[in-house]
Amino acid sequence: MRILPATLLYTLLFLLVSLIVIKNAEKLFFDPNKYGQVPVGLVMPLDSDRNKFGLKLVQDMQSFREAMDIRQYDTEEAGKAALDASEITALILIPDDFVDAIYRNENKPIRIIFRENNTLEEHIINDLMLSSANMLGTSQAASMSVKALGESVGVDPELTAKVIDTLESYYFTYIIGRESLFTKKSFDSLAGLSLKEQLAGSYGLLVLSFLCFILTAFYQGKHPAYQIRQKCAGVSRLGIGISEWISTVVLLYAAFLLVFFGFTIAKLGPKPTALIMILPVLMILGLFILLLSYSVHSPVYSNLAILVSIVLLMYLAGGLIPADFLPKFLQDLCKWNPVSWLIHFTQHVLF
Repeated sequence: MRILPATLLYTLLFLLVSLIVIKNAEKLFFDPNKYGQVPVGLVMPLDSDRNKFGLKLVQDMQSFREAMDIRQYDTEEAGKAALDASEITALILIPDDFVDAIYRNENKPIRIIFRENNTLEEHIINDLMLSSANMLGTSQAASMSVKALGESVGVDPELTAKVIDTLESYYFTYIIGRESLFTKKSFDSLAGLSLKEQLAGSYGLLVLSFLCFILTAFYQGKHPAYQIRQKCAGVSRLGIGISEWISTVVLLYAAFLLVFFGFTIAKLGPKPTALIMILPVLMILGLFILLLSYSVHSPVYSNLAILVSIVLLMYLAGGLIPADFLPKFLQDLCKWNPVSWLIHFTQHVLF
């Protein structure tokens, strides 16, 4: 009872800070209402029907329409001038007779010139161009295979050419309509929980974990007469440990009630079943607090251990920043961090 007011006060302070972060989560991580196309310059001779068809093909592809603002220039010099003026992020230079060269199995590479910025926009353009190159290469390989097969079995060249034209028509139609092969999923549907719910679950656990600072100090500053009275009353060392564990869980549960009602007032919608299902989490956290209290006797070192263990382990478990927003190598670490399982359990218990 003596430590309860301080426990609730600490919980309230951490909860208020957490709610500010949770309510502004989308603004902190991304702007869901803003999407900007990458301005890209294109120099492509349109003196052949195949080149015109190729340009129309690119313009009709949904991935290019959504990601790129394609601006056509008549000459390479005009495109480079726009690149120098930062009007475009990259300049794509397509050689003469490029599309016809594909069908003749000739190599006329496309040149891409970037500004010296090394941004995400460059990676977007690179990925799209590599994807297109793979699709064109597949089309070329299929056409060459049909042509080689026709020559090997002595098929009329005109008939082979018709088969190749039909094959290419089907293939390009397939490329243009390939977005129908995929189902679009939002971040929320992929993660199972919304960004706010993920942060609320992990930050709720973080708020309870920060109580280690006050609870470990309480147990480390406990007067020896307490244990002497317990032993005189016939309570064993194990019994004392169990009673302290139960008391710690009760204090944590009181703090969780404050967190739960804070989330309810903030209209985050925690599930009522969380009032019961959260108990395993509190039991694990209570055991961690007691082990830390009696394994590290110095308050300075115990506070350092708390800070490092909570902040570092929570960060490497996707508790501070959702794992989906972390670099790939940190996402791999999250999978091996046992704290991530505790975070996921807490998130799905609450929401």
